[in-house]
Amino acid sequence: MQRRSRIIEKWGFWGLVCFVSIPLPVTGAWTGTAAATLFEINTKKAFLAISIGVAIAGIIMTILTLVAKELIQQWFTFI
Repeated sequence: MQRRSRIIEKWGFWGLVCFVSIPLPVTGAWTGTAAATLFEINTKKAFLAISIGVAIAGIIMTILTLVAKELIQQWFTFI
């Protein structure tokens, strides 16, 4: 068994939440699961962190979509 670094021990859960919550390609639940396995994060904690991250990413994308829709509607009313 390898010794985990102090950074992983300190930021493992919240680091995984932040990583998964970034709505960009290659930062979602699949990659978060691979990272949790690689860094040997407890399965229950990893599941919770990934679930929270996916929910935050969904909220971010919903807000961005609604703002973009509103901006597009305002732009087309001027034409």
